[in-house]
Formats: sequence, C-alpha cells, structure tokens
Amino acid sequence: MIDRTWFHWSMARLSAGALLAFGIALNEANAAAPKYDWDRIANVKDAARQIGEIQAAQGVDKAFVFITNCYKTHSLGSTFSKYFEGCIAQDLMLMEALAAIYSRVDPEQLRRTGSPSVPQLQAALNHRLGSAYATYNIPPTEAEALKKIVDTHGMPVFLKIVFPKASANDNEPRKKQ
Repeated sequence: MIDRTWFHWSMARLSAGALLAFGIALNEANAAAPKYDWDRIANVKDAARQIGEIQAAQGVDKAFVFITNCYKTHSLGSTFSKYFEGCIAQDLMLMEALAAIYSRVDPEQLRRTGSPSVPQLQAALNHRLGSAYATYNIPPTEAEALKKIVDTHGMPVFLKIVFPKASANDNEPRKKQ
C-alpha cells in the first residue's frame, strides 16, 4: 500500500493526456535540448539499479520517499543534470511496474485498502513529469527520448532486481503444452 501522505502530496486530477497538453503549451522554439555531458544509458541503468535495490530491500513506500526527495534535491540546480534525469527515470520505472501490478487487482480491493487506481497513478505521474520537465524547459521530444531509454535500458535492470525469480524464468525455454 502506498503511503497516503506521499500519495496525496503528489496527486493531481489530470487526464492521461497531461503530458501532451504540457507539450502543446510549451513553446518549443524557446526550449532547446539540454547539453548532455553524461552517458544517458549508463545513467538510466544506474538509476534503475538504485531504485530497484531500494524497492527490493525496503518496499515501494521507501522507494516513493526516495524519488520524492530526489526531485526535491535535484530540482534546485540551475541546469538539467544527470541526477535530475535519474529522478525522472526512477519515477517512470516504479510507476510502470506498479501500474502493471495494480491493473491486475480488483479496483474495489484497491479502494478498500486505500491504494490508488491505475488512472490515479498515471495522473500523479503526469503531474510530476510535467512539473519536472517545465522546471528546465525540456521539450516533449526530449521527454520522449528519455522514456525510450528507460523502457529499453532501465526497465530490464529494474525488473531483474525487483522480480529476480520472474527474470530467471524468462531465460528458461517455455514448454509446449
């Protein structure tokens, strides 16, 4: 179950298209891609290892607290940094995994336990990402590029740490039935 204080702090009732609206509202003419002086794939993999280890050892609530503190700390910089990129990557990975799990749970059960629904998780993520990208005037094309790096390079690392038995089974050949 998610810590309600964290959840209410981050929750915004936004539609699933919040990032699209953010992209339209952002004046792309004034939004230049940040200068990346770091290996973005290595950075995302490191972020995946870090948040995966926290979740595996301490649970999802501690992982959320870590990400919240990451945003608070690294949004203070004057320029977009690899650390702030790591916060975003970790948020994306944790929310994607949690949404996949919660999508299999009866919505009534989620309500009874005080857990958010998948649309609520998505709305809260969209709000945090919109704020994060707006902080440094990051264009939507760069947000999409980071999402692709996370999906391709970060999620496999994260999932292997958090769900090691599932990852081990992925390497075994499937038996025909």
